[in-house]
Amino acid sequence: MGTSSHSAHQVLAEKLNAQFINLSEGGKGNFRIYTELLQWTAANSAILRDTTISIGWSGIWRNDVIVGAKELTTDITNIKQDKSYKWLTWRSDRYNKTLRNMPRDMEIDLDHKVRFYTYVIGAQNLLKNLGVNYVMYNSLDPKIPESVYRSWSKVRLKTLERQIDMNRFFRFSGSQSSQSEFIADNGYFLDPSPVSLFRRLLNLKQKWRQTEMYKDGYVADAHPSPEGDRKWAELVWQFCKQNQLL
Repeated sequence: MGTSSHSAHQVLAEKLNAQFINLSEGGKGNFRIYTELLQWTAANSAILRDTTISIGWSGIWRNDVIVGAKELTTDITNIKQDKSYKWLTWRSDRYNKTLRNMPRDMEIDLDHKVRFYTYVIGAQNLLKNLGVNYVMYNSLDPKIPESVYRSWSKVRLKTLERQIDMNRFFRFSGSQSSQSEFIADNGYFLDPSPVSLFRRLLNLKQKWRQTEMYKDGYVADAHPSPEGDRKWAELVWQFCKQNQLL
């Protein structure tokens, strides 16, 4: 959900007539999602049997780092929404000082894909062991170049992929396998106004290899509109009903 006032997760909570607890934060990555999930489930073990979790995985190029631990909230009414850490994020799909200091022989596409699978498998195993109902999907596109799927890289990735429970992962692959792609294909942008040619060229320079959010840099705001969130949530909801997840 991030900094938005609406999300597909919120729509799912309404369909379940459940209290909506939002642990997301705009612009952050999957390490943060996985870490905050570990912390939250450990701190709220008493209510897990009555909890349903939905996860919209972020872009694989967003790398989170912890800059401090947050104090416990003093507002007892919001204790369940307590977030554990303060985060900063750097991106490996844009020119970045951190990226320039990475090992030169690092195969960054393969590395980030493996990290993504690791978070997904770890989260699924955690929630399965805890007996928590859940569903997950890609909020942003995790695709990497086809050239990475070669030789032993392909074999190793397939080995990890087989460990993912596809019955709980909505549209893991294929057409419109992320909410971002669905939003772009149907024009459900928060602000679909086209940007100027100058702005587009500047965006292309700043976001030189970004592929996770479709049409970002071409429209004023490529995030989902409220209607886009509702439409996507309805698809996730039908998937949950078909697989008897919730």
